[in-house]
Amino acid sequence: NNSEIDDDVIVPDGLRKNYPKNIEFDQLPNRINKLFPQLFEIVTKKTKSTYRDLAMEVYNE
Repeated sequence: NNSEIDDDVIVPDGLRKNYPKNIEFDQLPNRINKLFPQLFEIVTKKTKSTYRDLAMEVYNE
């Protein structure tokens, strides 16, 4: 079950990295604007991202 994997693996990993447990959607536009330069570097492959690589592998299947 994927929710068990989320609870047992993904959520604790995110919390260790200081990611928020709950998304405050009203704050999301400000967070995206703040992170845009870093996100753009990842999307354009100027910065390595294992998460981007994994997402692209799944997308290309």
